[in-house]
Amino acid sequence: MQKLVPLFLLITLISGCSSNYIVKDYNPRSILERFPEPDTIYAIESEIVPTYSQKGTYNFMHINGFKSLGYQPSKIIKDKNLEFVNQLNFYATYSSFYSGQLMFENFGDWHKYFYVRKNDQLVLIWENVKLLPDSNEEFTVYAFGHECTTCKPDGKSIYTSLSVINKKGEDCLTNNNLELKNKLSNFFSDKIKKLTNSNIYYNKRITLYKNK
Repeated sequence: MQKLVPLFLLITLISGCSSNYIVKDYNPRSILERFPEPDTIYAIESEIVPTYSQKGTYNFMHINGFKSLGYQPSKIIKDKNLEFVNQLNFYATYSSFYSGQLMFENFGDWHKYFYVRKNDQLVLIWENVKLLPDSNEEFTVYAFGHECTTCKPDGKSIYTSLSVINKKGEDCLTNNNLELKNKLSNFFSDKIKKLTNSNIYYNKRITLYKNK
């Protein structure tokens, strides 16, 4: 019966939100546009670089890192009780796609995805993933992000986000289980710092976005 929960969550997500989101299965064998791959794949050291604009209050972005992290209610993902779940935001990342990249590099292709036209946002979904090395518990993970190219950089104008739901359809980023919340936050924090220079994830994501 537990295996039916992720499907229920997706149906809830579609019918419970104000927009018509169509959740689709991802076929990784679809034709991809070809981009050059690095000769050697390696993890990039963390670095802080200037933003495109120096007019804001925080004029830097973090390559394989982040300025700070925080939580806020999602506007697109709901739990089994039709309540909006929390999303974990990593602020001032070099790319708003980091959440999807860290999931891809650690767990392979996503299983489903949907596109939010209102926000021009692509959400990638991994189902039945064992995130934590010391636990067999499986989760559904939603990876997305936000970038405001017209805003003055303030440390929050670009961020990458994740939401996590367990097999029971419960939000895993609440203070109801503070230990789990902290473990997940630390896990994602660590993985952002270990991203590689591979283009494979971006190739697949760009192709998917162009065919939305």
